[in-house]
Amino acid sequence: MTVILLFLPAFFLVGCVTQCHSGETRDCMVGKCPGTQNCVNSTWGNCVKSNPECGVTRTCSDGTPYGQCSTNKPKYCDNGTLIDNCSICSCSPNSICNTLGHCVVTECVSDSDCDDKNPNTIDVCQNQGTFYYNGSSAARCVHRLQAKGNLKIGIIEFAPKDALYSNLYYCYDKRIGYYLQKRTGYYLQNLKEYCTNIIEIHNFLEVFNNPEGQFKFEGLVEREKENNPHSVFYIDDFYLNEAKRYGADNFSLNISVLGPFSLDSNPPKRNSTMACDSTLRPFFEEEARKNSVDLTHYDIIAFVYFNDQVLSHREYNGFTPCKGKNNTIYVSIDISRVLEDNGVEAITHELAHVLGAHDKYLSPCPYGDHCGCCKIPDGIPEPNKIPLYPQEKACLMCGYIMLNEEGEGQNFGNLNKVVICPKTAEEIGWVD
Repeated sequence: MTVILLFLPAFFLVGCVTQCHSGETRDCMVGKCPGTQNCVNSTWGNCVKSNPECGVTRTCSDGTPYGQCSTNKPKYCDNGTLIDNCSICSCSPNSICNTLGHCVVTECVSDSDCDDKNPNTIDVCQNQGTFYYNGSSAARCVHRLQAKGNLKIGIIEFAPKDALYSNLYYCYDKRIGYYLQKRTGYYLQNLKEYCTNIIEIHNFLEVFNNPEGQFKFEGLVEREKENNPHSVFYIDDFYLNEAKRYGADNFSLNISVLGPFSLDSNPPKRNSTMACDSTLRPFFEEEARKNSVDLTHYDIIAFVYFNDQVLSHREYNGFTPCKGKNNTIYVSIDISRVLEDNGVEAITHELAHVLGAHDKYLSPCPYGDHCGCCKIPDGIPEPNKIPLYPQEKACLMCGYIMLNEEGEGQNFGNLNKVVICPKTAEEIGWVD
């Protein structure tokens, strides 16, 4: 005999149950519930026992029902206890849920929170969803200036009291012709040893702040022509010329120089592991205020310190150049190097950081026994050159002219030997 078992779906089993697990009180589809029982679901026909607890909503102290979120985010009613649970209840505006389940105030959640209404900036919320060890938000707004349009740069110069500036001598020697010689005042009494016939003498400040952008001494011998030094006003020409090479014709800089202002005390010490803003910013902003400098007038601020330690033998020897927040850079310049463009290049380099460029040097050098060298291929001007070495110029974001595959390089010396390389042009938005 064959026995056939029929398993009917649950919805055919109608009737009344005695468990009190819901507060619903409506009629069943099949008849009425007897006695003190009520229908819990009109579709399935299940009934529950009428009980004083049925239909009563249990709540936490602020009236939030069990298992629900409070209007006071991120509170959650957990069996009668209000706890923080932002992973379920989210957070109020201007705060974000951290990894501990707590809401913490944040500067931004998305890029749209950082809009500064400035058409020349790219507004980015950096470090979204990142938290410090104490649970606080690491997100912050960054307003990165684009390398387009006209940007106003304020170069604010400072120097120690009684600073000693080097000099640049334009000389003539009947044996070799006209040439340039850099010497400080200490060597003046023995200058005939270096310069038999002085034509002109120029102070460091005359050279560094020359409004023409470059000193051009006529008649220099061929090997000396590339040594015509540049001033901070050449930075505009440098970027303008490089922008044109990449077809970005809508970019220019409006440079203003203020100072140098004399300092009563040395700037704070800073090494490469210390932040710009926590050490240098308060000092220089206060000094600028003392000298009635309106920093809000500029898109970019360059605080420049003239370091005369080589000449004066002061104990303080400057600080490592760096880029801080709010489009501010800090540069310490050795003012004994009047004939070289290192100081102007340092400002030009840090300015590129403000525009979005990254360094292209490596330290230590992985290719050979050198303290530093350029990344290959992004840190050399001609990565497709055959043979690859020696390179003829230096990338702005590296600073070395690479000579061989072992990483050997030489200092550029003059900005005529420096260019903006393709990867940097991409980073600052000149090429796609």
